[in-house]
Amino acid sequence: MENLLNLPRQPDRWYREPWLLLVFGGPLLVILACIATIYLAITHPDPVVSKDYYREGVRINARLAAQKAAEQAGPSSVSSPAAQSAKSATTTANPASGVAP
Repeated sequence: MENLLNLPRQPDRWYREPWLLLVFGGPLLVILACIATIYLAITHPDPVVSKDYYREGVRINARLAAQKAAEQAGPSSVSSPAAQSAKSATTTANPASGVAP
């Protein structure tokens, strides 16, 4: 009976070792993340920069500068579309006759 208690323990199978998950888990997770990143990169490509990107940038800067100049000029030069349409309606009517043309 003493011989049965002193028998060496048989090692577990390789796939039942707890260290296996720890050793191979990290690299396996990195590989899966790489595959997911490649999939996203292929299915959702970045838009191509236009050939005349410099001219587009110059136009954007000119428009921003014009807006800034209009804001600095004061509220009299900047008006809403409703105010512009009201202004055009009053200028097209003939105030002397009281009848619109």
